[in-house]
Amino acid sequence: MSRNGMPHDGVRYVEAEIIPPDRSRRQAPRDERPAWAAFGPAGARIEFGKPGLLPLIVAALTLGVTLAVLLTLFLGAFLLVLPAVGLVVTALALTGIARTAFRRL
Repeated sequence: MSRNGMPHDGVRYVEAEIIPPDRSRRQAPRDERPAWAAFGPAGARIEFGKPGLLPLIVAALTLGVTLAVLLTLFLGAFLLVLPAVGLVVTALALTGIARTAFRRL
């Protein structure tokens, strides 16, 4: 950067201006604020309040039921594949026994 504030390559760059939030309005303490969202031309801002007991219970039940369903599906898929694997192993074993028996003839 030269002494007159111009970069050496002669191109000026725009610097972002940071504007602090308006502190004149009274804000509720962080634990008492409800969830809200603001969408504007500059983007989106979402804040969440502290969840109560009922939302935590509902979230825990939802997570538990989802995990139980997934576990059931995975175990069901495993139990369906298990007999097929058994049949393949049995067929390979019988094929090996048959090959050795026919070689002796």
